[in-house]
Amino acid sequence: MDLSITLSELEQLDNDQKVEALKSLRATYKVSDIRKGLGFPHNNAYYMWLKKHKIYDQVTKKYDLSIPLDNDRRSIHVPSLPIQEEIHLSNGDIQLDVQGFASGVATSKMLQKYAALLSDQPQSVHIRISITSR
Repeated sequence: MDLSITLSELEQLDNDQKVEALKSLRATYKVSDIRKGLGFPHNNAYYMWLKKHKIYDQVTKKYDLSIPLDNDRRSIHVPSLPIQEEIHLSNGDIQLDVQGFASGVATSKMLQKYAALLSDQPQSVHIRISITSR
């Protein structure tokens, strides 16, 4: 696919210009076409590039799990809920471990956010969920 801009040209732009260029491409092309045209092997690599450049939210308008790019491991504590998320990155693979207690409504919303992140995952995903009501 031949886009109107290459990845190297895109990387030379400031973040606002990157967002505008990608939104313009998105008006014409599907995400999978954009990522192929820019040379990313799968959608997740494209999304990680957006996160690296801190433009993920502006371009995708999807939930951001705040996946770290420089660390192999990170724990996130949500102040309003006794929830701990550990996110591990290794060679483009993502492992997410979530433990804690939350209401059924909060748990449902959290799972919907994870589902949105996984919706563009091209490869098989192993998932194990254990939910206990108290």
